[in-house]
Amino acid sequence: MDIINTGRWIAGGIAAGILMWIIEGAASQLYFAEMMAALDKAGLSVAMDAGMVAITLLVSLLVGLGVVFFYAMARQRIGAGPRTAIIVGVAAFVFFYLPGLLGYQMIGLYPGSLIVKWAAVGFVETVVISLVGAWIYRD
Repeated sequence: MDIINTGRWIAGGIAAGILMWIIEGAASQLYFAEMMAALDKAGLSVAMDAGMVAITLLVSLLVGLGVVFFYAMARQRIGAGPRTAIIVGVAAFVFFYLPGLLGYQMIGLYPGSLIVKWAAVGFVETVVISLVGAWIYRD
């Protein structure tokens, strides 16, 4: 079994994470008002200060590193390339992104329309960052 190319894993993971952060920021314009209204209705709020922005970037970087790590593992089993990256992106969405959204739905914090928007963005996002990370990663 091959060893992970650590430098390419980190480079691919950082690129994927930064892209995820950018996509999240841009996509939030689609649902920001709806999200804030739901939070306000529940008596909650979010202050996007510098600390919160740093946390969102850190979380995105961790997700990017995780997706590229799983791609590096999967390519040893099912081969390198976009097909494997798409499989990893879909798996990341189904097993890691979607359960959080279903949790929000179960507790009723956000309306279903918002959950659907997040799911659509999340699905595209995880597949795209996996493709970008895979494009950078090489053994």
